[in-house]
Amino acid sequence: MRTILLFFVLFLLVSQARAVKYRTYTLAELARKADVVIVAKTVNRNGVIHANVLRSLKGIPRADIIVDSFAAREEEKAHFNNDETVILFLQKEENGRRLLLGYGDQGKWPKAVGKWPYSDVHVVPIQKVEKAVETLLDLDRMSNPDSKAEKIQSLLSSKDAFDQSCALEYLYASCDQKLKDAVKSEVDALHGASKDKHIQVFCDSVSRTNTSEHIP
Repeated sequence: MRTILLFFVLFLLVSQARAVKYRTYTLAELARKADVVIVAKTVNRNGVIHANVLRSLKGIPRADIIVDSFAAREEEKAHFNNDETVILFLQKEENGRRLLLGYGDQGKWPKAVGKWPYSDVHVVPIQKVEKAVETLLDLDRMSNPDSKAEKIQSLLSSKDAFDQSCALEYLYASCDQKLKDAVKSEVDALHGASKDKHIQVFCDSVSRTNTSEHIP
């Protein structure tokens, strides 16, 4: 009887986990929330994923990290190839392992297919993602509001949709209303020019904060 009850409880827990809709983090949010951000080579050793650190973009990691990911179903967990170069956004270390930030493979970049609601804008070489992460982290460290606004304006005015997307994601995650006001004309111009759905969604979100709505 106890075994049957335990099985029933586990069944309910798994069913509920599958029904939950997990939040999708933007690249800007991943860079901000992660304890450690690394460029690494991954190695699968008997089902255990090791990340050999090539460069640290944030935090002070070990040279060799064991990586876990969280998902209700095995097929939704992050999958790694041997000798794959990746950028990993990692949470705090426990028992010698680090967990990818977010659900499934959200904390692993670059993206390949539309498993999460990212657009084709995000399917870019890893070098471009690395440069974007460094830019996003630099923006967080900037104390001069004029310098920060100037950098955002430069990204929004870029002809590269990935740069534009990163700037909008940063603005979306920011609580700095003065910064959003300072770049309003650039956001409005991009809103009228871009045909990318992802960029339009973030333009709409940022535009609403310039009126009455605030995004935490």
